[in-house]
Parts: sequence; structure tokens; C-alpha cells
Amino acid sequence: MATKMEGTRIWLNIALKERPRLYKVQYSGIRKGEQETLNDKIKTYKGKIITETLKKNVELAIRKHFQEKGYLNIVIKTAQKTDSLRGNNATLSISVNKKSKVKINKIIITGLKETSERTIRRKLKDTKQMRFGRISNLRNTFRRNLKKISRN
Repeated sequence: MATKMEGTRIWLNIALKERPRLYKVQYSGIRKGEQETLNDKIKTYKGKIITETLKKNVELAIRKHFQEKGYLNIVIKTAQKTDSLRGNNATLSISVNKKSKVKINKIIITGLKETSERTIRRKLKDTKQMRFGRISNLRNTFRRNLKKISRN
């Protein structure tokens, strides 16, 4: 805002406000063990200036962590609560809604020309699909173990 104009000179009055500093991170919607794991991954510290970039990076780190665990439809909301007792400090509140895990029901591979389906399935060996045999196999294992226990 210009306060004074004299010929070709202008006096400007610029008001600056310091951004709040991080006092603590507060989670809701997740267990205490998950909170400690996220604190190790996020690596924020007390006194760090809270910016939009910091909020976005925290959100991305949380999203990546839960996507690795199989929660693909996660909803994260961050809110900044200023603390009037501690001066220019603020608490970063993070609300996490994990929803349900995404499970693979069936893998269908089509359009193969150069490689075989077996090669692709071998590459996807860690990606397990739900099979009926897995349930009945558990029942058979349970019955065998029950017979072993009853013999003793």
C-alpha cells in the first residue's frame, strides 16, 4: 500500500506476517503403532515452518505408506490449528480414513503375442489372487492338525 507519493518517488508500506511453526503432529483414525511408523517416515521436527508444501509432502508420505499396505482408497485431511498459548506455534492435525483393503479377486491376462502367460504369472508371483482352493486347503490343514492333537 502506498503511503506517500512525491514526484517519481513512492513510499510503500509492506506488512509481513510470519508463518506458524510446527509444535506437534496429531493423528486421528489410525492406531498408535501406525502413528509412530508414520512419524519415522515423515521426519518432521518441532519448530519447522508449516507451509503448503510441508502439508502436501506429509500427505503423500502417508498415502504411499498405506498404499504399500494395500489400502488404495485412503482419504487424508490435514488441518492446521493455531495455539494461542504458545505464540506462533501450531498443531498439524491429520485425519486418516483407511477404508478397506483392496483385494485381487482374479487376474485375467489377454492379448499375449510375444511372451507366454506363464512368464507373466511368474513375474506376478507376489500378487496373489483369491482362490477357492486356498480356503479348502486351510480346512484340510486344520483337520490334519486337529487329528495330530487328538492322538496325543
